[in-house]
Amino acid sequence: MGYRFLFIFKLMTPLNPGDRLYMIFLQKCTINYYYSVSLNGKMPFLFFPFQVQPVTRKKLQLVGVTAMLIACKYEEMYVPMVGDFAYIADDAFTKAQIREMEMLVLSELNFELGRPLPLHFLRRASKAGNSPTQQHYSSYDETHLKPVMQHIAKNVVMVNEGLSKHVTVKKKYSSSRLMKISLLPQLKSSLVKDLAAPLLSSS
Repeated sequence: MGYRFLFIFKLMTPLNPGDRLYMIFLQKCTINYYYSVSLNGKMPFLFFPFQVQPVTRKKLQLVGVTAMLIACKYEEMYVPMVGDFAYIADDAFTKAQIREMEMLVLSELNFELGRPLPLHFLRRASKAGNSPTQQHYSSYDETHLKPVMQHIAKNVVMVNEGLSKHVTVKKKYSSSRLMKISLLPQLKSSLVKDLAAPLLSSS
């Protein structure tokens, strides 16, 4: 289904992990309620950094519910009613409030909903590899990518060595259904450990 989660607002305060988890939970409940599918591969998160209209954390749920409504209208054949989204939000907002927020979101987006997803860029980048072609089109070279790679390697090492509580992803991708990707020997290679070493020693 490829839901787009439309964050076009600048929050007055930073979005903490608890808020992010809540928004994911809200969308998971909505999707499971109507479609009985999982989030795996179905809902890429697309953050539109318009930063036009400040939004308080109190209205965060309203923005999320409205984003789901717009995503359904854009991508689904059978769209839930506005009242259904009010029900999912435990009637925290009226149908009129959701419609008003919908008009505001679409206005700020200028109705441009067909933007490419991060996955589209990832596919193109993976074909080019770390080559002059990729550097030309992305403007990123190894010096730009290395810090990101080091953080990824650090997370992999910490999970593999039991130094992190966040092992859910590893467990999930260790199943045969997902090709046991998290158990690949390359993830425990000296290359990964060497990349992670500078960050592990400073933490």
